[in-house]
This record gives sequence, structure tokens and C-alpha cells, in this order.
Amino acid sequence: MHDELTELCTGISVIGLDLRELRPPTDGLLRSAPWPDGPGTIHLLAPDALRPLAARDQRVHWHPDLRAAWEAWSALFI
Repeated sequence: MHDELTELCTGISVIGLDLRELRPPTDGLLRSAPWPDGPGTIHLLAPDALRPLAARDQRVHWHPDLRAAWEAWSALFI
């Protein structure tokens, strides 16, 4: 997933990802974050199990719900 998203996001500086339906491994361990390399800013909706990975990445802006994500995302274009 990471490699596919990285390829799709080449050249994009800001992205929004809704990974709420992602089912991380039950042991809670992922080898790496599933979001892509490259974008300077990532607005992320994802399962709470991924929050520790998001905390380590300065590009990631965690949003608790769709409304908060939309408000942050739409403010970029005003």
C-alpha cells in the first residue's frame, strides 16, 4: 500500500487520506507507515492503531473525524 500510494502521490505537495477502513495487523505492529513518501503535508483519518506512527512523522496532521479533516483541508484553499 505504501509503495502504491507513493507512486500515485509523486509530485503532490499536500494530500488527504481517509484510511479509516484500513485493518492494521492485530498485533499492532506495522513495518512502516502506510502513507506515502513525498508529500510535504498529509491530512490523515485512520484507525487509532496508526496514531503512534503518525506522531513520528512531522508531515502528518491527524484528524479525529471527517468534519475536522474537511475544515483543515478546505482552509488550505481560502
